[in-house]
Amino acid sequence: GNTAPVLLVTGLMGALGVPWSLAMLPLPAVLLGLAVDDTFHLLWPLRGPPKPTRLTLARSALRTGPPVLATTLVLALSVATLATSGLAPNRELGLLLAGGLVAALACDLTLIPALLRPTTSGCRSAPRSP
Repeated sequence: GNTAPVLLVTGLMGALGVPWSLAMLPLPAVLLGLAVDDTFHLLWPLRGPPKPTRLTLARSALRTGPPVLATTLVLALSVATLATSGLAPNRELGLLLAGGLVAALACDLTLIPALLRPTTSGCRSAPRSP
């Protein structure tokens, strides 16, 4: 779930023709680190015996979601100020990292809970006859 924003940003770099430069090399690592940090904060209330239920996932999202949302938006807006730079690598880094942070937040709030949601699928046995 945390690699999806990194793949999205690096794919966007390729689609837009943004070259890999010394300024862009840390972008995937920084984005992955920040995405993992947000995921860690969202999933921390679920520590303990493995029992992720819909209720515990919902409680975790309601409890830790607003602070993670606020910090991600502040960080993304702060990094986005690099878009006003006169240097192209700084401008590209600001836009891509800010977009990647928002994508990471979206994955943390949607994809990660969906991946952890308990499933009811499995092999069902045929009903016993009396």
